[in-house]
Amino acid sequence: MEVNFCGACGAPLPSKSAKMCVKCGSDPRISENYCPSCGEKLKSKGAIMCIKCGAPLGGSSADKDPTIAALISVICMLFLGAPAVGYFYLGKVKKGIILLLAGWAVWIGVIVVYIVMTFTIIGAVICLPIFLVPLIVDLALVYDVYLDALGKPMIAGIRE
Repeated sequence: MEVNFCGACGAPLPSKSAKMCVKCGSDPRISENYCPSCGEKLKSKGAIMCIKCGAPLGGSSADKDPTIAALISVICMLFLGAPAVGYFYLGKVKKGIILLLAGWAVWIGVIVVYIVMTFTIIGAVICLPIFLVPLIVDLALVYDVYLDALGKPMIAGIRE
């Protein structure tokens, strides 16, 4: 979510990366009274979405514990082959689904290549390290879930 307005006083911000409002001195990303995206006055303090622009207000990934997010990803990686499930904890369902399907596609691709190459004994031995590719992808997803919980994702092109 882009922060264009202070969430406390509704004042326009000089930059989208401002960490402090120049008018009231509060953290502009915390949406107490106004939507940080469009500046709309909120009807209630517990609002989870702006009525005017639809921006999420509560339950953002910045509110989530990065350690728990990474732990969920590791457990799901080990038992389901799905480290992208950690994005669901962060409330990033679209990103989670896209990366979950992409991760499974990498695994399927590697298995197909390995099966095709096992028709020759030399091919089977040469392709053995290819199983490191999806493992590295899965570990990168775990690290991205951790960074995303901190608000600094590596994979930032997928919008919610």
